[in-house]
Amino acid sequence: MRRRAAAGLLALLLGGGGLLLTQPRPAAPTTDSAEAQFVRHMIVHHEQALGLSAPMLRRSGDRSLRSVALDITLGQEEQLRQMRAWLAGWGFSPGRAPPQRRRAAWAWPRWTTLRRCLPSRCPRPKSRSCG
Repeated sequence: MRRRAAAGLLALLLGGGGLLLTQPRPAAPTTDSAEAQFVRHMIVHHEQALGLSAPMLRRSGDRSLRSVALDITLGQEEQLRQMRAWLAGWGFSPGRAPPQRRRAAWAWPRWTTLRRCLPSRCPRPKSRSCG
């Protein structure tokens, strides 16, 4: 009984594997494809997240914020490595997203603005200086 089940499972796995081998592989993205543009923009986004989390790790006295900043740092660094590897695998340089779109989409405040806007320093709901 066990041999019959094992043989059936093996046949199923081999059949599924053979079916996968007959499927056409998707074409590699082009340098201007949505995939490549998405990855380049996400690289910029992740680099900015790392830039924002680094001062929190160094300067914040709030353990919860430091914990979130550490989580962002560790996760985004790994994702950055993965996305850069995709670009390299596709034969593309890890060039940046177009500067005009990068700046318009991600106009981050300076650390002094962020420090002013920490919950402990902004007791009232979303003041203009924290906006």
